[in-house]
Amino acid sequence: MASGVAGSSTIHVVVGIVFNREGEVLIAQRPSDKSYAGYWEFPGGKVEQGESPGSALVRELREELGIDLQGCIFTHFMRGERDNILLDFYTAHPRQALAPQGLEGQAWKWAAVSSLDQYTFPEPNTEVIAKLRAGGLQK
Repeated sequence: MASGVAGSSTIHVVVGIVFNREGEVLIAQRPSDKSYAGYWEFPGGKVEQGESPGSALVRELREELGIDLQGCIFTHFMRGERDNILLDFYTAHPRQALAPQGLEGQAWKWAAVSSLDQYTFPEPNTEVIAKLRAGGLQK
C-alpha cells in the first residue's frame, strides 16, 4: 500500500488531468469490460506497492494511452474517497505535444473544460469538473 494510505483494504488510485497546448483536457472512455463501462474519465490507475504516485501516473498513462509524461511536473489538485478507494487527482501541462492512443481499446479525446458537462463521468469526477470550471486551471 502506498505510504500515507490508511487501512490495508484501501486502494490508492492516481488520476491525471492532462492539459494540451490549447488548454483542453485529456479524457478517456472506460472500456466495456470494466466498471462504469462507457463513462468518461480522466486517465490514471492504481499505485502499486513501493511506487510513488507520480511514477504510477506516468506508468498508467503510458500503458493505457501510449503517452510519455516522464519528467512532467504534476501538481496535486484534489483528493477524494469513495468505496475504499483513495483518489488523488493531479494536473499536468506537458511541454511536448501528445498523441494518445487507446491501447486498451478505449476511446479518448481532448475536451474543453467548458464542455465536460456533456460527458457522463463517475463520482467524484463531477466535483473535480466543478473545481476545474471554477478555478480556471487552463493555461
